Amino acid sequence: MFNILIYRAFIDSSKLLFPVFHLSLLHKRLQVNRLVLFYFSQHIEAMSSTDATINSSFLEKPSFVFDIKKMNVRGKSFIKRTRKGNIAKVTKEHYLRDDIPCLSPLCTTCPHKEVKLLSNSAEFYLIPDTNIVLHQLDLLESDVVTDVILLQTVLQETRNRNMSVYERLKKLLNDQSRSFVSFSNEHHKETFIERQKDETSNDYNDRSIRVAARWYTTHLNRRKRVVLLTNDKNNAKGARGEGVEALSVEEFVTLYESRHPHIRELVAANTADSSEEQEDDRKRKFLYDEYWNTQQIQNALNANRVVEGVFHANSYNCMEGKVLYSGKSQQQSAKTILVSGIKNINRAIDGDVVFVELLPEEMWCTPSTEVKEDIEEAIEEAETSKPPSTVIQNINVRKEVTGRVVAIKRRNWRPYCGSLQAKGSSHLTLFIPVIISILHISIICVNILLKVDKRIPKIRIHSRRVSDLTDKRIVVSIDSWERNSMFPSGHVIEELGVEGDIETETKVLLHENSIITRAFPKAVLECLPADDLQFSPDMLKNRKDLQSLCIFSIDPPGCTDIDDALSIQLDENHNYMVGVHIADVTSFISRDTALDKEAADRSTTVYLADRRIEMLPPRLSSDLCSLKENETRLAFSAFITIDHEGNVLHYDFARTIIRSRKAFTYAEAQDYLNQARKKETKECTEIELSLLRLMDIAQKLRKRRFENGALRLSSPEVRFETDQEGDEITNVSVYETHETNELVEEYMLLTNVVVAQRISKSFPSCALLRRHPIPNKEMFEPLLKIAAALSVEIDVSSNKQLSRSLEKIQEKFDEENDPFKATLFRISTTRCMTQALYFSAGEASQEEYFHYGLASTIYTHFTSPIRRYADIIVHRMLSGSIGYTSFPDSLLNSKAIQKIADHLNERHRAAQKAARDSVALHTLRLFRGEQREEEGRVFRLLTNGIVVMLPRYGLEGLVRFEKNSSATLFDEDKQLLITPKGTRLKIFDRVRVSIQLDAQVNPAGQLVIHLIE
Repeated sequence: MFNILIYRAFIDSSKLLFPVFHLSLLHKRLQVNRLVLFYFSQHIEAMSSTDATINSSFLEKPSFVFDIKKMNVRGKSFIKRTRKGNIAKVTKEHYLRDDIPCLSPLCTTCPHKEVKLLSNSAEFYLIPDTNIVLHQLDLLESDVVTDVILLQTVLQETRNRNMSVYERLKKLLNDQSRSFVSFSNEHHKETFIERQKDETSNDYNDRSIRVAARWYTTHLNRRKRVVLLTNDKNNAKGARGEGVEALSVEEFVTLYESRHPHIRELVAANTADSSEEQEDDRKRKFLYDEYWNTQQIQNALNANRVVEGVFHANSYNCMEGKVLYSGKSQQQSAKTILVSGIKNINRAIDGDVVFVELLPEEMWCTPSTEVKEDIEEAIEEAETSKPPSTVIQNINVRKEVTGRVVAIKRRNWRPYCGSLQAKGSSHLTLFIPVIISILHISIICVNILLKVDKRIPKIRIHSRRVSDLTDKRIVVSIDSWERNSMFPSGHVIEELGVEGDIETETKVLLHENSIITRAFPKAVLECLPADDLQFSPDMLKNRKDLQSLCIFSIDPPGCTDIDDALSIQLDENHNYMVGVHIADVTSFISRDTALDKEAADRSTTVYLADRRIEMLPPRLSSDLCSLKENETRLAFSAFITIDHEGNVLHYDFARTIIRSRKAFTYAEAQDYLNQARKKETKECTEIELSLLRLMDIAQKLRKRRFENGALRLSSPEVRFETDQEGDEITNVSVYETHETNELVEEYMLLTNVVVAQRISKSFPSCALLRRHPIPNKEMFEPLLKIAAALSVEIDVSSNKQLSRSLEKIQEKFDEENDPFKATLFRISTTRCMTQALYFSAGEASQEEYFHYGLASTIYTHFTSPIRRYADIIVHRMLSGSIGYTSFPDSLLNSKAIQKIADHLNERHRAAQKAARDSVALHTLRLFRGEQREEEGRVFRLLTNGIVVMLPRYGLEGLVRFEKNSSATLFDEDKQLLITPKGTRLKIFDRVRVSIQLDAQVNPAGQLVIHLIE
């Protein structure tokens, strides 16, 4: 008899849903080919590399031992034609076991050692079918539901149909506080069944689920009720006929409703199998076209009549959107297809992956220049409005490729925050989502509004608690969107608090951006060093001791998570050796620990206007890792040799021990620098001399960088002033920068470049890099129109030519004593580009590594490991490349690194948006109780309104003309319009506006902006 040790493995932060087996063979002649094939085809397939996200797997102790003789094998053979046209016989083997544990503590026969179990106290064990998991996961995730058995059949089908639901199931299985377990019913001898002839896949899966439920019932000798949860009447009837208890969601909720009154709110709508409802639907008028089936889509794809892409709704016009689809290479920017009209949008929601049919050229449209924020209003206006009075001249006559959505490949539905709007019924309400862009406003308003993002439609919900929720911020999930309904249907899943309260509104913006706000779990905190940590000889071994070197940091005021510090020396050849010393975070974070996984999940520190949400526990971020003044700290240092002309001659890396002499703010460092410039060199202190030398080299690096085509772009940034207690924001102003900001920026950029060069040589197929795709010419069309209207020349043929053009434009507007106009032009330039992205080196050609904005052939992030997980990955790669540590084989895979990069990109975007939303939220509160007059700049022209930039606040606001009023003249090429009152406006013109917070429209406050004419 040969024993094989079975190990439980983990991937990401959650356990594998099925065991992965590490084989310790006690006899060389043991034939394991089939066994390995079985495990890798049946288990690894379910958790393949495409399913891995951040961390590699690690092994626990053996959980049990089984006898290979207990294995049972089923096989089937079939004939298939190979790609080369040959005929081959294929044999597949399916191994069955009789020792897979049931995971109930009531069972005395199954091996349960060190395995997560169901509880003793549960009223019953619940086995949901696939449709319950797919459509009622909010209910299953509630604290009311415990002791759930997720069958392999259900998990695999869920994974195939909805990956986001599958990921949520993994979290439930990994949550030690919830009694959710998985059972491999398709590999258990007693629960595996053969598929019958002519049996559909759905019927086979339903039968598999019933067989497993029946086995549990008999296996536990009815010591615990086992309940099948299904809304499928035939499945429930079949279960009861086989002696298995079955409940519908309605029946299940009724059991708990008296004890948990809000549980019914979690039930997804439109899931009942009602023939009456189906008959009623057939009598209703369809507003939208039926989606194409798979065969229609495939035929159209083959004929190049359909394109797959991501739908993005227009922020100003709810009747319009664009579908972005990829170019032929990563270097190419995405291409777009215009989708106009709600019928053509066909129930697509912002972020959905859709199939769009290309319309004939005679049906192509031009993008709208009109504000339409509400579908109902837009339809009403279309039906009742008079012919337009606007004289439209030189409007963009070039029509864009236009299409219509014919199917949804993957929904981007998620929980949405917002408020309720009663519609005459005590139960039926409209939910108004909040997608915060600049300011959040959840109630429709016909007055002039500050920019509101209406990309998500209203959602119909049924609730018995409308009166309790009318002044609340709530979270709603979409359940369905039928063809005969103007809006999707959904249900309430969470109540956040009272509208207008600063904490509630902060919860909204954090929830909307999926920011992790939970306290760091106990397992994470247990990974932290002891409070009385002393650096041991092992920690200091193989490190350069630089504690005597003049090192200092320069950061924003109030910064406690100090990532970087600088030094500069003259070497024996009288060249400068610049030291860039970065916090050695990876010395405190071992791979695949709970701490590492938590940091990977969060990916970045989120900086809000009044707080920050850490990626790492404060013990690390603000203490042990932070390069604090006069504290011994561990660092990962880059030593870059630069001549007096700013040419990089050599670079090297080492792990070091440093002791920062000074933690400057940017303003303090600038004062030191200014004082040093007034002194003779011999009179300068060591820090002053270092600042002078660093600034001299930084200016040369910066000059060369811009000469090579780096772009000096811009975006609105503000700083807040608070009262003495620091609780209330009293003023806001544009963020002021110093020369020292640029000094630090240059050395961080340079260090990131040289690190990228090093790791790409060591890991050419999987280095984690960062690129900025080259914009295509079409993306610059709005900028070219602005340039023509302002009578300035701009060349967008390359980043170098664009950079030169921007500098000339800056000079022109400086001479005209209007430098802010150049700032607006730079902001407009930024809006024409896509964001920079993390990527795996193996997923792009070297030409595609290019960073357009920085004019760098290669780039990465290394300098901020306290607040960015990308930098932690790069630190590990650099450490491996110089021989300090090994890099795990699991991450020497381009696809795995790209999976990490995708997660980092998504979290980075979310963090940036949360930060902007927080600034907007706090700025909004400044306008309480008074009307202000401010100077604004015309930033965009629309036929029925304008967008103004408020320089003092760094905000954009929509000024909408009176209802049903439009400009009397609109000239897009000249960027000119005449308002209904006769005021002539051009792009970037100065205007006076009145600003007031209207709390009557919305308890949270709504900013109303009027043009003063």
